Amino acid sequence: MIHNISLQQLEKLLSGSKKKFITICRYSAEKGQKKLIHAFMAIHQKYPDTALIIIGGYGVLYEELIQYCDTLNCRENIVLIRNFHCQNQAVFIIWY
Repeated sequence: MIHNISLQQLEKLLSGSKKKFITICRYSAEKGQKKLIHAFMAIHQKYPDTALIIIGGYGVLYEELIQYCDTLNCRENIVLIRNFHCQNQAVFIIWY
């Protein structure tokens, strides 16, 4: 499940010129995603051509992080991906 953009928009973001910060981990407090989002927003204010992509499996903080991002009004710069499937097959994204 991709929180705030379509798969096509994600592909466009990944192939675009924005500098991307990408992290992969489960959505849980010890992973520090909320701190990461807060730190990213400070960087993004100085360097607006940036995006944060957080990819996680399952975890209790996913919904909380969605709400946190909504309060920061950062939907266009932060993407939260829980997991997604395509025709009953898991999709793996590889960046290079």
